[in-house]
Amino acid sequence: VFGPGLLGGSLLHDARALHARELRVWARREAPLEEIRAMGLADFTSTDAAAVAEGADVLVLCVPVGAMKALAESLVTSHPAAGAVFTDVCSVKGMVLREIAPIFAAAGRQFIGSHPMAGSEKTGLEASRAGLYRGAACILTPADGAPATALASLRAFWETLGCRVTEMEAARHDTVVARISHLPHAAAALTALVALRDEPGRGEFAAGGLRDTTRVASGDPGMWREIL
Repeated sequence: VFGPGLLGGSLLHDARALHARELRVWARREAPLEEIRAMGLADFTSTDAAAVAEGADVLVLCVPVGAMKALAESLVTSHPAAGAVFTDVCSVKGMVLREIAPIFAAAGRQFIGSHPMAGSEKTGLEASRAGLYRGAACILTPADGAPATALASLRAFWETLGCRVTEMEAARHDTVVARISHLPHAAAALTALVALRDEPGRGEFAAGGLRDTTRVASGDPGMWREIL
């Protein structure tokens, strides 16, 4: 797992509960790795991405869209297991197919995009939990010619975590997810701004309607700017 935030951390919780043979974790800073070790969620941790990739079967990039390219470039010289599959959890896939997949392809690595439709308005390792993926839809976006064995392996990986897995072209994925996921987030943020920006004290009079409509508006602004 590369990036132990909400999605990466939750993946580790479930993989540990499922008795994964070995869990290896990369983070940009040492502080979250100390937390991971204290929680017993990894067998190996490092700020060196190539070291974490050593011998891995499934490598999941759980970083924001804007950080993926640099991370991918740091992984192409690594030595994962034979037949290893690289994937991600980003909610946009056209950009990933255009900019990230070719980096791996040029190095002879197999990359298939994933988007587990799971998450929260909360962020960070402290928000991670077991069971986040249970029952969630997970969309795979393989490029043309993706090996059937790699695709089957990745499908089995997400199904083991409890996901309902389907496959879709990247462009179709982005159209569907923009409407079913990104539009509601943007609408929630817009509603919060219109309702409260010029007079935050109005929130004192709010009832369940405003709360329910704007819950996801507290998502990380930097992440949402990149997604949009």
